[in-house]
Amino acid sequence: MKIGILTFHTARNYGAVLQCYALQETLKQLGHDVEIIDYRQKWIESIYTTFSFHVLAHRKGLRNKLQYLKNANNRRLRNKRFSGFVKHNLQLSEPCNTEHNIPQSYDYYIIGSDQLWSTICLGGTFDPVYWGDFCHPKNSRIIGYAISLDKGSIDQIVSKKIPLFSNFSSLSLRESSAIESFKSISTLPLRLAIDPTLLCKSTIWEGLINHEYKDRKYIVLYQVRYPIERTLLFKKSRRLALQYGYELIILYPTQYTVEDFISIIKYAQCVITSSFHATVFSLVFGTPFYTYNLNDGRDDRNKDLLEQVGCLDRAVEISFEPKKIIPLNKQMIDANLEIIRKSSLEFLTSSLK
Repeated sequence: MKIGILTFHTARNYGAVLQCYALQETLKQLGHDVEIIDYRQKWIESIYTTFSFHVLAHRKGLRNKLQYLKNANNRRLRNKRFSGFVKHNLQLSEPCNTEHNIPQSYDYYIIGSDQLWSTICLGGTFDPVYWGDFCHPKNSRIIGYAISLDKGSIDQIVSKKIPLFSNFSSLSLRESSAIESFKSISTLPLRLAIDPTLLCKSTIWEGLINHEYKDRKYIVLYQVRYPIERTLLFKKSRRLALQYGYELIILYPTQYTVEDFISIIKYAQCVITSSFHATVFSLVFGTPFYTYNLNDGRDDRNKDLLEQVGCLDRAVEISFEPKKIIPLNKQMIDANLEIIRKSSLEFLTSSLK
C-alpha cells in the first residue's frame, strides 16, 4: 500500500521530527511504500522561520516582541540543524500548502502522531487538514494515529461539537483523557495508541547515535515548556550535577543536532525535563529521569505514558528536589512497553487492510 503521512514534520523540534521518522520507518518495516506529505502549515512555517511579521504581531507586550527579534539568529541556527535531518532521513512528497493541493496518489492517509489538534501549537486555531478535511481519492482512507492535544483544545472541541471524526475510517489518540472526553461526540470507536518513537523497533535509533558522549558523566536538562520561574529546573539540575561531580548539559536546538538529542539522553546519568519526548527516550534507553508536571493543562501525555509503563513516580511536582539518581526498572518498562506496543501495532495493521 502507498501511504502518505501528515504531521508536524517541518517543526524545528526534536520530538516532532523523531516521531515522524519513527512512524515512517515502522510503516516501511511493515512493507508499505511511505512518504511524508510535505504540507507546509502556515503557522508552523511562520513560527520557525528566521523572521515573521505574523508571529511578531502575535507576541504580547514590547518585551516579548523584542525577545523575538533578539532570537532571530538562534532560529536561523536551529533551522539549519533540523533541515539537514529532514533532508537525509525523511522521504518527502512535493511541497503543498493548502487543503486543495494535498497529493492524490495514496491508498491511505495517516494523520499523526504529535499535537495536531492542539490550538497551542497552531496559533490559537485548528487546521482542518489535520481533521482529514481535504480532497483525496474516493477509494482511499484516512487514519488518525496517536493524535495528541491539550486540555484546552479538548474542551473547545467538546463544547463546540466540532465535527472532527467523520472523515476518518479509524482513529486513535495518545491520551486517555481525550478518549473519555470525545466518547459522547465521536461516531467512531476511539483507541489509545503510543507515540511512534515507542512503536518502532529500538534498532532504528542505532544508526543515529553519536557515541562521543558514551564516556562522559553528565546530567541533562531539556525544557520545551517552562515553569513560571524559568531558571527553576536549571537550578535543580545544577545542584544534582554538583552533588555527583558531573557536568550539566543543557539541550538547546541551536547547539545540538537531532542525533545529538537522542545520543545525549542515551548516555546520560540522569535526565531532568518537562518534555514528553525526552521522557520517551529516557524510557527507550533506560536512562534515569524526572519529568516535571507544570500544571498548565499539558501534563496528561506525560502522565498517561508513565502510568502505562509503571513509572508514574517519575512524574514529579515542581517543588520536588532531585537529591539522588534512582535507576529505572528497565525489565519492567520493556515488558509494559511491549504490551502497549502490540496493541498499537494491531490498530495500525487492522486499519491498513
